[in-house]
Amino acid sequence: MIARARHFLKRLGPGLITGAADDDPSGIATYSQAGAQFGFGMLWSVLLTTPLMVGIQVVSARIGRVTGHGIARNIRDHYPRPLLWFIVALLVVANTLNIAADIGAMGQALQLVVGGPAHGHALVFGLVAVAFQLFVPYQRLAPVLKWLTLALFAYVLVLLLVHVPWGAAVVSTFWPSIEQRRLRATTMPSSPPLSAITRLSKSLRLRPDGSRSCEDACRNLNREQPSSPRGDPPL
Repeated sequence: MIARARHFLKRLGPGLITGAADDDPSGIATYSQAGAQFGFGMLWSVLLTTPLMVGIQVVSARIGRVTGHGIARNIRDHYPRPLLWFIVALLVVANTLNIAADIGAMGQALQLVVGGPAHGHALVFGLVAVAFQLFVPYQRLAPVLKWLTLALFAYVLVLLLVHVPWGAAVVSTFWPSIEQRRLRATTMPSSPPLSAITRLSKSLRLRPDGSRSCEDACRNLNREQPSSPRGDPPL
């Protein structure tokens, strides 16, 4: 039994790291914004999006396993060259924006912990990331990254520490409730910036029973926010 467990742990590698890395800082900031603004109102979309996400992952994995090449090589072999350059250009733009959002979110998160300028923290994170890619071989870095995936258990710890109304969460998951105000906020680019999440985190307080009063924090944040000329809904 122990030998099987060790063999299983040794086989874990790029797949585990890639899956864990997909839960990136910009994604966590997006989850925080959606939760602060809509509460449980968007949980029903998980039932629709999860099968699509699983399907994309399975198709991508099988293409790589069968052909031994990535998406760019397969497009080059089977489709016109202009389509290849178009797809690669989109990928470069998307990855650049995603990495910038990740580093910015990391800087904001470190500012919550130690203070200081968020842009300075982001610059340090960017330089460290580049240094690791240039000077540390992947064979030495992969074991460290694999163990860092244990940080995802922080989600479980949060569920144990905060008060979650599970009844409302289950109802919202299986019974969609789309309000006109929320629908407009979802379809329009009116999400609060990451600095709003920073102010929201700083304004969190503990109730007498130890649970966090997110509603009070949102009301405090709404009083701090200037009114939008478009009439966007507050958090």
